[in-house]
Amino acid sequence: MAAASVIARNLFLEGLKKLSEEFVVELRKGAGEPTDRSAREFVKLHGREALARVAKLHFKNTQKIRA
Repeated sequence: MAAASVIARNLFLEGLKKLSEEFVVELRKGAGEPTDRSAREFVKLHGREALARVAKLHFKNTQKIRA
């Protein structure tokens, strides 16, 4: 079970890096001001609609950015 968790985490981080490169914005995990800053930059470059491609829309920090 622990190995699956490590593999899943690695895949998540690799996916986040790939999306960051694709959208030319450092996408951050978690919450807080650095993540909010990245989200605002993302929206500025790609629009609010594109958030669905990189974020969970029901999370509070995403809702804050979409408002």
